[in-house]
Amino acid sequence: MDVYVQITGLDSGKTRGVKVLLNSGCSTCCMDTHYARAEKLDIQELPQPIVACNADTTKNISGQITHYVDLRMRISPHVVTRTFLLTCLGKARIFIGLDWLWCSTLSHRYFVTTVTSHAIF
Repeated sequence: MDVYVQITGLDSGKTRGVKVLLNSGCSTCCMDTHYARAEKLDIQELPQPIVACNADTTKNISGQITHYVDLRMRISPHVVTRTFLLTCLGKARIFIGLDWLWCSTLSHRYFVTTVTSHAIF
């Protein structure tokens, strides 16, 4: 399911609106590497690389995940700071993964109500 969110760079304070894919098949929030570079986000190197696997368990074409960005993300009234791992996402810019979907700060009732009735802000 696609939804629109606002992301804000922690270093620059610049806010952007972006369409994201809610992806329960993704274990964590990810961002397309090319998008992060194009937006000149503050890219950081991971202490240890992570193997990137696709939903079908094949390895991602971009190889290991070596970098990340920390951003503030606003979905309706909720604002959270999240780490986004950088990898090749194809046509998508951002995947919102299980780490956000199961976030304890968001109630299940809020999530279901907001996403199903306000899929496009």
